Amino acid sequence: MRGKQTEESGFGTQGKAIARLMEVYNQKKATSRSQSKAERVQKYGRMRFEEYVEEWKAGQRHLAASSLRHLDSLLEHHLYPALGSRRMNSFDHKVVDGFIRTMERNGAGVARSSSTRIGSVSSPTTRWMASSRRSTTRLGR
Repeated sequence: MRGKQTEESGFGTQGKAIARLMEVYNQKKATSRSQSKAERVQKYGRMRFEEYVEEWKAGQRHLAASSLRHLDSLLEHHLYPALGSRRMNSFDHKVVDGFIRTMERNGAGVARSSSTRIGSVSSPTTRWMASSRRSTTRLGR
């Protein structure tokens, strides 16, 4: 259930809604980490980074128009050219560190001034790496 957000409605009372919420919470709590990891690897492992980000982005309803434009610019000019065709199961901390070092070496200001934003853009990827490769590097956090 991790990483999957859904909305449910139509509960007759607040108590029924709370009961359903507790049921979902308990299911998630009972699921082992290794099972969750196996499900993520099966679902996303062969997916290319660009496809993964587009799927993630579609679920980001809270982004303002200006934030979305900035995100699209970062993706188009920096992340997709370097990482877009890479499969999700090929990421590890060395790949991300190498990407940041390359951007810094090329003088891309985004590597320093937007490292937090890159971290938030790639946070799904960072979580993926941490769970699938036991990465010690985290971006933007």
